[in-house]
Amino acid sequence: MRRLVAVALVLVSCEATSIRSQTLTLAFTPGSQYRYGIHETSHRVANGLTAPPSTIEMTGVETATVNSVDPAGNANLTLAVSEVTLRLTVNGRVSISTTTVQPKVVVVGSDGRLHLINGLDVGAEVLNGIYGGAVFISALLPSKSVAPGDKWSTQFSEPSINGGTGAVQVTTHSTYLRDEVVQGTETAVVETATTEAINLGYGPSGSTKVPPVTIRGYRSMDVTTWIDPGNHRIVKSQIKSSEAIAVTQSGSASYSYKDVGAVDLTAD
Repeated sequence: MRRLVAVALVLVSCEATSIRSQTLTLAFTPGSQYRYGIHETSHRVANGLTAPPSTIEMTGVETATVNSVDPAGNANLTLAVSEVTLRLTVNGRVSISTTTVQPKVVVVGSDGRLHLINGLDVGAEVLNGIYGGAVFISALLPSKSVAPGDKWSTQFSEPSINGGTGAVQVTTHSTYLRDEVVQGTETAVVETATTEAINLGYGPSGSTKVPPVTIRGYRSMDVTTWIDPGNHRIVKSQIKSSEAIAVTQSGSASYSYKDVGAVDLTAD
């Protein structure tokens, strides 16, 4: 009996040590390109605007080009979408069209954190829709080696850096879910649940003297990303998001909106 118990303990020990720990980071090389199939949906309801509730579905091919990488590993990327098909539903009417999408330039860290969009802080881009058209989405990756089942959390603030006041307060909870083979590549599957409290203000700016505007609201996101640990790249990423934003502009009508969206990126 003692021998059987000893054998069982050895087997349990072997199973435990088979769960390998690894470092999960993104790495970029200037000039490299990555292609992804992209599928987005967004349903928006607004108050104070003449636009009726609408649902938008977009499909296309996204190309991410690495322009530069700084010493800290932050990459400057140009995101361009081609072969775009847009399906718009308003008041039960559906229209389908092919269209062009403006490229975006983003700065992303080796931990998957999005820092800048088109040279603006993330908060300032709320009005333009962060996840509209070209996107970069990733779960937030840890600063230490992790194994399946490990969890990590963080809080940080994205201050307004473009002459504005306030900040976006961000809280994230991440889990290394499992290892999974995708398109013949062994990947690490990481999920990050994020909540953002948005409190921003912008004064008159530019030659047009845009009146002061305040932006208040929240955003919640659930991102699942399949990372290729060996090549430090995203194989697949999915996001589900919801947000409620109120915009107040001096001398203009205030408005608010609620948006529920989803994005899928899959390596092409």
